[in-house]
Amino acid sequence: REKLIRLPETAVAVSGFETRYAHRISLRNSLGIDVNQMVYLCVAPGRKTNPEMLRAQIEILRRVPGSILLRKGQGDVDVIHRSYSQECEKLEVDFKRIKFLGQTKTEEEHRAVYLVADVLLDSYPYNGGTHNLEALWANLPIITRAGNQYLSRMGYSFLKNVNVDVGVAWSWEEYTEWGVRFARDLDLRNRVKQQLEISKQPETLAPLWNPRKLAKEILEQGRHLLS
Repeated sequence: REKLIRLPETAVAVSGFETRYAHRISLRNSLGIDVNQMVYLCVAPGRKTNPEMLRAQIEILRRVPGSILLRKGQGDVDVIHRSYSQECEKLEVDFKRIKFLGQTKTEEEHRAVYLVADVLLDSYPYNGGTHNLEALWANLPIITRAGNQYLSRMGYSFLKNVNVDVGVAWSWEEYTEWGVRFARDLDLRNRVKQQLEISKQPETLAPLWNPRKLAKEILEQGRHLLS
């Protein structure tokens, strides 16, 4: 019978992401977004999109007047548009409050989108992997719904490993509540951003941003198994 081997802190670690420099206000202006407007971002591909997630995201827009959702991700554009349109109609939310973004030529250009948003809305039951890491590296707070399987706990694990204890939901209702709370509490958003910045500093480097340490831990586990 196979035995589960647990690493002491995290099973994922990266040393950061290259991002093309961009000015937040200029980017917002180019998208027709006011500098003070609350902006949510979802970059989940179509295969990770489901009706429950759409409903929760549109409910957040309904409860946060003037907010908008930036939607970016691979998939059938017509199907994704139609799905959001139908949900907006059900909840009586203006469909124009969702801005759909196309694909960029490079990953560096893609990552500029995290500078535009105030909060990332994660997908469930298949959480974002790279996208959550990119957002956290950009000091962007995330809202993630957690489950019981590995793929539905990535967002939760990432947050724990940068010492952020807010933004984790265990139901779609909690997911929506976090969306509303982040909109109403600028201090909360700023505290998360500050903690994310601290997590990247050499003297306070979080496990999530320390692949060298993770490599040593994996090596130690391998040696232990072979001994």
